[in-house]
Amino acid sequence: GISCCSQVLKFVIFSSRVIPGNEREVGRVQNAFAKRGIHVVTEADVAETVHVTGHPMRDELVDLINWTRPKYVIPVHGEWRHMMAHAELAESNQVEKAVVGGNGAVIRLTQNSAEIVDRVYSGRLALDGHRLIDPQGALLPQRRRLAGAGVVGVAVALDAKGKLVGKVSVEAYGCIDRDVDGDILNETQEDVIQSLGRLDHERRQDDGVVEKTIVASVKQTFRDITGKKPLVTFHIIRI
Repeated sequence: GISCCSQVLKFVIFSSRVIPGNEREVGRVQNAFAKRGIHVVTEADVAETVHVTGHPMRDELVDLINWTRPKYVIPVHGEWRHMMAHAELAESNQVEKAVVGGNGAVIRLTQNSAEIVDRVYSGRLALDGHRLIDPQGALLPQRRRLAGAGVVGVAVALDAKGKLVGKVSVEAYGCIDRDVDGDILNETQEDVIQSLGRLDHERRQDDGVVEKTIVASVKQTFRDITGKKPLVTFHIIRI
């Protein structure tokens, strides 16, 4: 809540506490007032308590229950500990059943029951091109990793005996400047060749072993030289 004088604005009282996560936005508003010469008063600035809440207290919730006499109560606001406390309060005041389901809960209400019967996705979605995706899924973290460390692509060709055929191909994007750091690619090629050389004939026949070995070698090389751990893609051709 914000209070101020009625005529000439000299000060603003922030009577609400800052919700965790909103510090930056609240700070931006307070700074905007300060730039106009307005004194901002918060709970930290005065000995008296200026905080007020818009949430009902326990006694007020009991009054509401006594007035309406609901058969069921579904707490829907606050953290889990708040909703559980609300449910316990309701059931201790003659409410037949309180159901705490949280976001996404599908609750069936009938004359004789109230129960959670299903769950649906709830929360934020991200627009990725023409698609809506889950921001907590694998795509966005991978994209952030690519933006921060880049990607290195490696390709090798091996004959039937697992011997290297031709040149090791190494391409790097977003992690080095090819015009300045070209030697890193050469060093990576040498490390790949040495890693293959440490594998015996049997393990060279296993594509999974070859990929794991080379990817680990490339990551180690780039971490040692650049301090970054790029995403490494690998392609093997059997001739």
